[in-house]
Amino acid sequence: HSQYAVMGMSNGGPHVMACLTHPQLKHKVKAGVVIVGVSDVWASGYFGFSHFSGLMEGIVNSLPLAVLAPLNWLFLNTMQLYLRVAPNALSNFFPASIAEEGTEAVRRLLCDGSANMGVGAALDCQQGLSPLYARPSRTIDVNDNSLTSAEDAYAGVKAPVALWFGTKDSSVSMQSAEWLNQQLPNSTLHTRPTGHGLYFHHTVEVLDNLVEMMESSKQ
Repeated sequence: HSQYAVMGMSNGGPHVMACLTHPQLKHKVKAGVVIVGVSDVWASGYFGFSHFSGLMEGIVNSLPLAVLAPLNWLFLNTMQLYLRVAPNALSNFFPASIAEEGTEAVRRLLCDGSANMGVGAALDCQQGLSPLYARPSRTIDVNDNSLTSAEDAYAGVKAPVALWFGTKDSSVSMQSAEWLNQQLPNSTLHTRPTGHGLYFHHTVEVLDNLVEMMESSKQ
């Protein structure tokens, strides 16, 4: 029974949260470290007017899709129909051990994208969130009761999580850091007067803290 610690920086942050909340992984992950990482981009205000960098990122990434939304919608729904007709069509793209799970992830991604006219999928996949969570600001009805909001998922995280954020970071605001810290029941927010390159200036400190968390989880 292997046990792991998961650490991610910037866009790797949501992947840490995905491991901590995934039904088949969360019992194996004993500690998580998020370094200047975005969380739920909608709920945390990452794409809000108060966060200029995130707002510009959202516009740049969503504008092309918004313009081509009808074509995206047609493509995504065609792919969904194809998977219904040939449910094993993607099996060869994944190792045999995860073929079913991989196909299901693609199916959810397609549902998410088509439900949002092709706009939401790119934004959320870029942050590593979709297709795990339904966004609280956009209802996604895929007839799947297992879909939950990021808030609900994060509230169930039992492992200790260290959050490292820079107070001078122009890419990820402290608003996102504080929001994530509020959602997690066993998190510690570490702030340093630096920017998005926090890890490169505090590598030893971050890794030492991770080792301490792993040692504590053994007790």
